[in-house]
Amino acid sequence: PGVCMAHRKRKESFYTSLFGKLTIDPSWNARTRPTLIVAQLVFDNHLILSDVRNLVEKELLTYYRFSSALTYNRSKPILNDVEFKLLDKVDMSYHVTAAGEGERWSQCQINNFISKLYTENMDHSRPLWRFFVINHMADGRHMLLAVIDHSIGDGVTMVEVLLGMVEEDRNDMSHAAGSMKPNDNMSSSKQKFSASSTLISGAIFLDGCIRGIISTLLPSDPPNLLKLPNHRNPGTQRCMATTGHIPLQEVKDLKAKFPGTTINDIFATLLTMCVRKYLEEHGDSIVRSGRTIRAAFAINTRSKE
Repeated sequence: PGVCMAHRKRKESFYTSLFGKLTIDPSWNARTRPTLIVAQLVFDNHLILSDVRNLVEKELLTYYRFSSALTYNRSKPILNDVEFKLLDKVDMSYHVTAAGEGERWSQCQINNFISKLYTENMDHSRPLWRFFVINHMADGRHMLLAVIDHSIGDGVTMVEVLLGMVEEDRNDMSHAAGSMKPNDNMSSSKQKFSASSTLISGAIFLDGCIRGIISTLLPSDPPNLLKLPNHRNPGTQRCMATTGHIPLQEVKDLKAKFPGTTINDIFATLLTMCVRKYLEEHGDSIVRSGRTIRAAFAINTRSKE
């Protein structure tokens, strides 16, 4: 909680420092775009903006990082030059706003809106998160779109925080929660990671670092539509796309047909097929050349269960 931590000096983690520098260090920020966690919480009931503001203020501002601005001190050593500073007041009228008013946004319009957010820097004098209330979408539902900078936390933790915020059976839930019950059966049960799972995650991270270093020694990929012309000058445009809902049970049923495979294997295969189909539809010659290109996919590093 922010109040308890306000009077002592905090040393931020390596994770926070790295993503913080990507966000706020001018020399890094000029070459990257914001690293954001975007969550789309969809509801059956109409969302009242004032109720949402009250709920977010009550549930999230108790967390130090949601009540703090990220600061940069160029006089300190690298990765020690980024830290959170607790603010006296957080302006909820800035952090929780309505979007798409008077329109019935389709999922495509929402995707375009999210893509635009990746090209805009947040106000660094404020906490690096925002919520957008989108009522009356094209399918008749309503959405709370949460946008959180990665320096505040990792994706899994932030999703747990958000689901905890709208959980129906919390004893201290405000009136707003009643109108904010998600229409999907979502749970915010806390994950208890054992020491062994932490070691496994660390080993996977280390393996990724080693593979990343080794990849710089390998021949570069052949030119293709998805490859940057110059990796030393990355583009700043990002686009985002979503798929329809894929029931987990269907993925598990498919997995069962291929003994020894994991859910990660299934999704990696599907993503590979999507990339190939995209290149085929755009007539990229790499598809017919028989040559290989490399891509990075996010995977789940938790247990197979």
